[in-house]
Amino acid sequence: MILSPSGPAAEKWTDIATYPNSSAAVAAQVAAMQAGTNFGPIVLANRYDGIDLAGNACRFLVMDNLPQGTSDYDVYRMNVIADSAVSSLLAQRIEQGIGRGTRGGGDYCAIMLIGSKLVGWIGRKSNVSFLTASTRVQLGMGHEMSAAVTTVAEVGQTIMKCLNRDPEWVAYHASELAEAAHAAPINTLALRSPARSGGRLGCSGLAISSKRSNFSRN
Repeated sequence: MILSPSGPAAEKWTDIATYPNSSAAVAAQVAAMQAGTNFGPIVLANRYDGIDLAGNACRFLVMDNLPQGTSDYDVYRMNVIADSAVSSLLAQRIEQGIGRGTRGGGDYCAIMLIGSKLVGWIGRKSNVSFLTASTRVQLGMGHEMSAAVTTVAEVGQTIMKCLNRDPEWVAYHASELAEAAHAAPINTLALRSPARSGGRLGCSGLAISSKRSNFSRN
């Protein structure tokens, strides 16, 4: 599943994904995924909550750029005012979005965050402080794991470790999340904005990229 901030942004994915552009069409597509009769890919516009895709309904989720809303006021507020209330709202939407494919403690989903605005936002310490401790830790793992991969093939292999429930992967992820309960001060969890357009991977299944690339129906 792909989450885009607006209809025009969602339409850019229609070469590889189905875009249900009405509430009825969205409900039908989500119901089919929940029932296991369709696994997408689908792209949704500005829908970051109210959609639950547990288990096999969603094992790979792409968040396409910053969820800043679609109205003129939303865009003005996000880009011009950009106060703490805005940062808090964006953090909430980001966490709502990445939570669509993980609906319980035992659930799992590979997540890719793309787009320069989104990657830039999570790369600023002042913004990261609005995210929950567990999200900060998982993003930190993503940057740590990125140092170990250098090719697109390695990115895919690393993501599959999450999806195939590799024992070492699962153990590492669990130990890191356990430490989130006693999270270090935020400055030790500061994130650097990606310097290359490949991927940045997390043991949670998080990958971060500054642009869309190498997506296909296959």
